Amino acid sequence: MLSSARSRSLLLASLAIAVLAFAGSAAAASERSPAAAAPNDALSRALASGQITGAQYSLQRALAILAPRLANPRYASAAAHADPREATMALRDLAARVGSLSRSDRRLAMRLLARPTDGASEGPAGYVRVAKKNRKHFCTTRFCVHWVTRGSERPSLVDRNRNRRPDYIDKTVRTMNTVWGKEIGSFGYKRPRSDSRSGPHHGGNPNGRIDIFIANIGNRGLYGYCTTDDPRINRNTHRQNSAYCVFDNDFRRSEFTTGAFGLAALKVTAAHEFFHAIQFAYDTFEDRAFMEGTATWMEDEVFTGVNDNVQYLQSGSPMDPVNNASQGPWIPLDAGHPSVQYGTWIWYRFLSENHGRGIIKQIWARAVGKANYGFKAIADILAVRGTSLQAMLALFGTWNTSPASFYTEGVRYPTAGAIAGNNNGPNTFGMFHFSNDYVVFTPGPADLILDVTIDFPPGVGAATVVLFSPAGVTVTPIPLDANGHGGPVSVGFDPTVSKVVVVITNAGGRFVCNQDQIFSCSGLPLDDLNGFVVTAAAHT
Repeated sequence: MLSSARSRSLLLASLAIAVLAFAGSAAAASERSPAAAAPNDALSRALASGQITGAQYSLQRALAILAPRLANPRYASAAAHADPREATMALRDLAARVGSLSRSDRRLAMRLLARPTDGASEGPAGYVRVAKKNRKHFCTTRFCVHWVTRGSERPSLVDRNRNRRPDYIDKTVRTMNTVWGKEIGSFGYKRPRSDSRSGPHHGGNPNGRIDIFIANIGNRGLYGYCTTDDPRINRNTHRQNSAYCVFDNDFRRSEFTTGAFGLAALKVTAAHEFFHAIQFAYDTFEDRAFMEGTATWMEDEVFTGVNDNVQYLQSGSPMDPVNNASQGPWIPLDAGHPSVQYGTWIWYRFLSENHGRGIIKQIWARAVGKANYGFKAIADILAVRGTSLQAMLALFGTWNTSPASFYTEGVRYPTAGAIAGNNNGPNTFGMFHFSNDYVVFTPGPADLILDVTIDFPPGVGAATVVLFSPAGVTVTPIPLDANGHGGPVSVGFDPTVSKVVVVITNAGGRFVCNQDQIFSCSGLPLDDLNGFVVTAAAHT
């Protein structure tokens, strides 16, 4: 059992129920588990017990999010756990598994994956009952935007400049021009792949340019999504695919009561979802947390004034201000479920602030192919740059103890929550791979010195002492030997010191890949370990 001063367990065996398609399942036995917020519904249990296949799971999970009326009634509880933010990944996973479904399920899947212009569309967006004369599109040299002038899917038709396009469509075009200009023009990412092989789709694919459909999906809690109908899609032989996207038709406040709405929501949705289309051109089947973390990072890179992604830092992020048995900054950075994966964007912000924005593109280029994955690529690129994943992860933990002192926009960010430490004795922790945890010590009235000694499992850990005083923040890394031992390191601990935070880092990155888990390479982590011991001794 992995333990801490509060006897938090971290049994990785409890994650053996994790599902196909990179979605986490229930982890009932684990008190401190990254799967704690994953679905615990009849659908997940059916997969775990072998009652359904991974393909059937992918279909029912996508239906639960996008068309619950069509889902199998026995899995109705899945709709209660449906997260609309998962639409892009759910449809991706379904598209890859359509060929493994029965004939009737395959028909249903294809209707769900259909473009809004297709008569068989069963997704949340459909132009099915709209006459052809009321279906419109406008193409630039880069993309096409589609809309309708009748029915519930139509945007506002106000056309103040009388250019025969609704003002909302003009806003979408301008927004997409900005997104394209930044993500492809300035940042240098690949263009989305041509969808010329996908067929005409009743006017929904007039050329090889990426198509963006405007529809009323906000009533489902959906900002937008992108998916693929590339007929060549295959996890083994064709991992670079075309995409199409759907955006809400108004982003009204009544449908999006938290977070961005209106034009701000259109902007960050376009930046995020279009980056998914770019990701598909690199590797459609990259790790889910890596895809969502970098897409959420991209929102602020393109539209720095919106800051909608800051909301994801408040819960389930690497700088979660709460730190207890069920929630905290100790979640691994590669955990692929919706309660935590969006908050990992701050890791990519940290990398880009330390190494320049271009490092994220280098990582994506390195991650291409079934044998590669996000965190392997991160480690490789950092090594080329003369550092290591362990060193950067430890520095990342240090930055999160005082965001305003380090990040460009750090005044907007929360401070990572810390566990109160024992000033005179050992403090023992279990740690997930690719994570940091924090133990805080506060001086007593007679304390002048704090000695810190480290005993970690060999080869995976790092430790840093961060002292907060009127002079500012002082950072002292503790060198560890091959056995994981370091110190003692002595720091000033008089009453002028507000606190001392010891950052505990587990940079272990060993996996048994392709095990249908929620982590890197869909693998089973081997470095979720007990025995991270911080011993403190306060004295005069």
